[in-house]
Amino acid sequence: RRIHLFAFDALLSTARLNGRLQFFRLFSGSNSAVLRLAVQLLARVVSDPFSNACGQLARRLGDSVIEEVFKLLVRNLTLRSSTARKQAEQEREQLSVACVDFLRRASAVEDLRFSMRATQIGTFFAAIVKAEERQINWVSADTFDVAVERTWTGREMKFLLLNLSGLERVDVRMKSAFRLLSRMADVLEGHPDHLDAREEHITLAV
Repeated sequence: RRIHLFAFDALLSTARLNGRLQFFRLFSGSNSAVLRLAVQLLARVVSDPFSNACGQLARRLGDSVIEEVFKLLVRNLTLRSSTARKQAEQEREQLSVACVDFLRRASAVEDLRFSMRATQIGTFFAAIVKAEERQINWVSADTFDVAVERTWTGREMKFLLLNLSGLERVDVRMKSAFRLLSRMADVLEGHPDHLDAREEHITLAV
């Protein structure tokens, strides 16, 4: 399906909605579902790197879209509630899945790659990796692996090193540290990135 250019600004506004919601409303399943839908629509656009729609998105809103999705993922992983319903937690996990799926698909778009390695994106990257580690402690060890390092941003060695020292340093006993080291090895050995064969169909059901 083609998404007309006039819809791009609306999609970006929807993504920015996350920053204006009150804290307790971030745990509402409906809000997570709406944000997930917006991210999935963006993922559809970037799924065809050579389409006119993808080209227009990259040129007009590339920097903003990449930054907003990274911010959204940070917020989704760092804010939590002890009273959140199970359904709401599931919606938030699905939102994280959608954000990572978009970022991995965007990694294949050459015009978006520069945006994915901007300095501020490195800060969000480190925050996401650390937030995922903390989430394991208060949700479940079996929670969804965010694996943001498997994006184009994660091919930047200086970003990978951010979580191996300093304030955002990960615990060497946790799987996040192992994944970072594995990613560094892949980059140094020149292994190409590719989408998993897992899910090619993106549902748009809210």
